[in-house]
Amino acid sequence: MKNFRYLLFTIVLVMNTSCEKDFLELYPEGNLNTGNYYKNTQDFQQALVGAYVPLRDIANVAFFMDEMRSDNTHYDYNPKDRGGLGFEQLADFLDDSQNGVISQRWLACYNGISRTNVILDKLEKINFSMDEADKKQIIGEAKALRAHYYFDLVRHYGKVPLHIHEVLDKENAYLPQSSVEEVYAQIISDFT
Repeated sequence: MKNFRYLLFTIVLVMNTSCEKDFLELYPEGNLNTGNYYKNTQDFQQALVGAYVPLRDIANVAFFMDEMRSDNTHYDYNPKDRGGLGFEQLADFLDDSQNGVISQRWLACYNGISRTNVILDKLEKINFSMDEADKKQIIGEAKALRAHYYFDLVRHYGKVPLHIHEVLDKENAYLPQSSVEEVYAQIISDFT
């Protein structure tokens, strides 16, 4: 029994002293991720191209949220060939929070904001030499994209959470809504 206690004490002691935090934070070597990416200018430029992608997702539903609600377009109800109830609800001003088209646009905007925030935050911490013109170009494009995404959000949803840094923990993932004035101030700051 005495040997068992000694063995248990030794195991607990070794486990508590041998593990370091860095030991547990391994990045998959075969996949691109924030741990093994952002090592040169080309990585940042490629990430910036990825930050443009949500614009396409917004454009896919923008017609229904913008143009279908104006006098520019209309749809003819055809019971045999319906395009989707969510789109019809938008055109008839009968949509609610359960409409998938509305959530698609919201998610696309925050996807773009997330991508630009990662680029801007990682750019501040680079440990390699980057041409100043390239750095200014990347910062300018990322901030302009973030401003565009927030402009789209504030026009369609009003008060929204204002994320201006990469979300790394649970506390920053669920920010309260910012006022419309705060969002517009950030948009102006980013465009400036």
